[in-house]
Amino acid sequence: FETMEGYKKSAELLVKCSYRKACSQMDSGDYKEALKAFEELADYKDSSDRITVCKYEWAQYLQENGNYKAAINYFTEVSDYEDAADRITECRYLLAVAYYEGTYNPAVSDENDSAGDTSSDTSSNRDEVKAMEIFLDIPNYKNSMDYIGECYTERFTGTFKCTKKGYRSWFFSSNFYYADGKMYWELSYEGYGFSFKVNGKRFDLFTGGPFVVQIDSSGNCYTSETIEGVTQTIKFVIKESTSRIETDMVVDDSGTKIQSLSYTKQ
Repeated sequence: FETMEGYKKSAELLVKCSYRKACSQMDSGDYKEALKAFEELADYKDSSDRITVCKYEWAQYLQENGNYKAAINYFTEVSDYEDAADRITECRYLLAVAYYEGTYNPAVSDENDSAGDTSSDTSSNRDEVKAMEIFLDIPNYKNSMDYIGECYTERFTGTFKCTKKGYRSWFFSSNFYYADGKMYWELSYEGYGFSFKVNGKRFDLFTGGPFVVQIDSSGNCYTSETIEGVTQTIKFVIKESTSRIETDMVVDDSGTKIQSLSYTKQ
């Protein structure tokens, strides 16, 4: 028909044949090729509806074969179809697990919508930072919080010394744990980094003793004490890429900042 352009209804017949071929490909499970064909047919009959189905089915295939990034892209394009939105979350979770376990394979997952084998030795691809970034976006999904705790424990267990001249203070990180739907970090603090005055009196916060801070869904940590009616709050910002902890000393609910200190892993 392609060589018979202009002959009676050859163009119409070509479209019909292309549609039937695409339907056949779809029925046989060749969703990728069917998708290409239906996209060329665009507004013909129910092609637009079939495009949605093909994208969803192809995304499922990619997910089942470990290509989570490409699967996320296709599920996102049809996010209102069936359980595509839930599938996006599932794929993000699986991608984070792959980063954490070192089974993430860039040859399969980066800018490539083909399926592939992720079972090869990819231990050098282990990336707790990228894993934690994803887990922190879905903290309540499955056991994401457990993975967050593992990521923090591996990167932030040890001694962190204050980098500011004249401040002899440091943290001893001991444990991250998950309880009652919240993430906590148990650590010890020593030195003179958190000294301040309340009603003319000097106080040293957490000197020498262990304390527990709560971690929010953005990875920030908070703890507080009330001294003579004034709430003293410390906010910790964990820098995943550099194994560095930055702290803001905040006094009372107004959020007045007293000082900021940076701690580097020794």
